[in-house]
Amino acid sequence: MAKQVAAVDPNGHDAIDFSAVESGDSPAPERPAAKFLYPGGSRPLEGYTIKRGIGHGGFGEIYYAVSDAGKEVALKLIRRNLEVELRGVRHCLNLKHPNLLALYDIRQDDEGDTWVVMEYVSGDCLEDALADHSDGLPVEQALGWFHGIAAGVAYLHDRGIVHRDLKPGNVFSEEGVVKVGDYGLSKFISCSRRSGQTESVGTVHYMAPEVANGRYGKEIDIYALGIMLYEMLTGRVPFEGESVGEVLMKHLTAKPDVSLLAEPYRGVVARALEKDPAQRFQSVQEMLAALPQPAEVPPGAGRLPSGSYATAKAVGTEPTDEEPILRAVRDAWSSLCTTWQQSNLHTGAKFVLLLVGMFLLVDNAGVLIPLAVGLLILYGGYRLVRMLVLSGSRAAGHTSAHRAAAIAPPAPQAAAGPLYGPAYARSRPWRRKWHDSREQPAAALLVKSRKERLTELVGSMLAGSLVAMAMCIVMVLLMSYRGTTPRPEQCAWLVLVSIAGTWAVLVPSKFWEGTRGEPMLRRFILMVVGLGLGAVAFGTATMLLVSLPPGAGFPKPPNYQLPPSFYAGDGRPLAMAYLACFGTLFLVIRWWRQADPLRSSRLSLWSLLISVVLAGIVAGVWHFPQPWLVMVAGVISVSVQLASPWMSPQKRARPQNV
Repeated sequence: MAKQVAAVDPNGHDAIDFSAVESGDSPAPERPAAKFLYPGGSRPLEGYTIKRGIGHGGFGEIYYAVSDAGKEVALKLIRRNLEVELRGVRHCLNLKHPNLLALYDIRQDDEGDTWVVMEYVSGDCLEDALADHSDGLPVEQALGWFHGIAAGVAYLHDRGIVHRDLKPGNVFSEEGVVKVGDYGLSKFISCSRRSGQTESVGTVHYMAPEVANGRYGKEIDIYALGIMLYEMLTGRVPFEGESVGEVLMKHLTAKPDVSLLAEPYRGVVARALEKDPAQRFQSVQEMLAALPQPAEVPPGAGRLPSGSYATAKAVGTEPTDEEPILRAVRDAWSSLCTTWQQSNLHTGAKFVLLLVGMFLLVDNAGVLIPLAVGLLILYGGYRLVRMLVLSGSRAAGHTSAHRAAAIAPPAPQAAAGPLYGPAYARSRPWRRKWHDSREQPAAALLVKSRKERLTELVGSMLAGSLVAMAMCIVMVLLMSYRGTTPRPEQCAWLVLVSIAGTWAVLVPSKFWEGTRGEPMLRRFILMVVGLGLGAVAFGTATMLLVSLPPGAGFPKPPNYQLPPSFYAGDGRPLAMAYLACFGTLFLVIRWWRQADPLRSSRLSLWSLLISVVLAGIVAGVWHFPQPWLVMVAGVISVSVQLASPWMSPQKRARPQNV
């Protein structure tokens, strides 16, 4: 018997459609009887006789039929979303692969209705197999299903087609051959057409987060494969909820709990379910290479292009030796950030600790800065020597491996090792939350009205002004602690410029809230905003007759001369220096991330540290008197984070109206 179930959410965003085929002449007892347009014995389509209806869906009905020559087929009557369904079917009509459900033809009857003639499968459905194993399938059985699914999906991807609706209800098995079906939502997507997809598709439990914004590619199938692998091994999906909105929000913001899985499955699922598509596996072949083979290759499992599972290893996935010092520092910093974010301390307590840390850093800057520079020089020399030694070792190893391969055939591939080891770390260098090139979209943020956004913006600007004034007082205290008390006009300049900088970040960030955008375009816009802020800072300094003398104990600027238009004869910064410094500062820092309601914590220590360090570097490059630019950057960072809306992880996990 074949069955099809479909649903469309109330807003029309999620077209959820899947089909499956079973054997038997009567409906399964757990499935309620459905009313079909055509009874058994009807011949609405010339050349075919309907035997029985076997499924309903959001796109139409499916019937088990027999041709006049006696061939068993499944007939799909398309009753809605005709263009969407036919587009996908036409893309796949001439595809031939043992792991894909065959599509034979598209026909029209005398009433003008459109039918799809496709293969009838009398075997099992993965959805039913999962229903029979509430705690997950045996590992070998799960691997057999997964390798067959992946082979069919890889074939689609190689031809530029994204399935867009992968789930257990769309996967069948007949005589041991796994078949992927239901191409009704498939779409041809080339690399140059990644943006501008018109609708969200797929079933909510298997839907990648980037689908919410309609900008996606084959990575959404990788994500769905990760969900299915998790479900096959555990018996449940990683993200569950009582409503569509709750499940969607978890896909957008929550991390899957992969602790139930053993390696290598834990690492494979974790990487396949990364929120950022760039951090997932870049191909189905790469994902398969990280998994063990089933004990027996499933019949028709669709071997990879190399012709053997044993040799189907994606380029660049072989283990490499990651530099241990860098890994230790990065892991320690990641642990520190996690502890900071997950601590039970109130935001006020964190703020006090942050101030104490800043006092200690400023007070010991004369010792810490030379020490840091010396350590960086030593590490650079060590890294260079290590790279030269390892490159020679790898070259010798590759030569030996090639000689061995020429003598003996490759051995069967063993189970892949833990993916969070050196191979995984190497496959995504420097890829951390704060280094994400795309923002997390959230449906709850996209539906805000202009009035709501304007109200939030005004409130954030007022709050940011108050926080900026308080932070400026802290900065004055820090300078006084070091023996240099700023004059009143200097304090006024610091307050006014910091407030203007806070507003310069909050305004564009509010327009970008909840959406993805090209980082370089946003950086360019912020650079223009920074140039405007530099003009404001210069005008304020001119109006208040402010001089910004360099503080004692800070590193001297590099030994090169800037054009005379940057600084006056007495060292006073001119308009060009202000424009260069503030324009560069707003170009190099992704300020909009600090105003993102979905940021990891209300006040991020990492964001503040990066802002201050980059400001110090920018000031040194442009010879701007220290520490004025650093203080402005620190005030802006704290003010923006404390004044911007923030959704706690607990709030994100609750149902939202989407």
